[in-house]
Amino acid sequence: MIVNILGGERTMSTGTAIATRSTTGALARVLPILLATAATAATWLVAHRVLHLTLTAKLGKSQLPVTLIPVIATTIIAGVLCMVVVAAVKKRRTFTALAILGYLGSLAGPLSATTNSAKITLIVMHTLVALILIPGIGRTARER
Repeated sequence: MIVNILGGERTMSTGTAIATRSTTGALARVLPILLATAATAATWLVAHRVLHLTLTAKLGKSQLPVTLIPVIATTIIAGVLCMVVVAAVKKRRTFTALAILGYLGSLAGPLSATTNSAKITLIVMHTLVALILIPGIGRTARER
């Protein structure tokens, strides 16, 4: 079984109505990912360029810098994962519950940051992603 994560129609007929619904469904799921990516990138830029914070996280005994490219990539991956989950479970309540659990689990990453300012910044980024992706992608699921 193929899961259509962009929400397009599966019928073989052609026509403007089907193309419009397919495009609207895809846009409804991709737009929150773009917004979440912009929000995390903007947060990182303010923290790094304006506040001059160095964001680093611990991985075992080593410290890893949190740079802009991984922030963008991780946000996009989280969004695509949300699209896959909502397509698989197809129910808004189930998706929302799973997404909230995913968000809470993701907070383990920011807690490994090396400074309090880095922890706060990373928690803000994770929270922004959750606040944008969960309702944004969740609204494309069925009601119950």
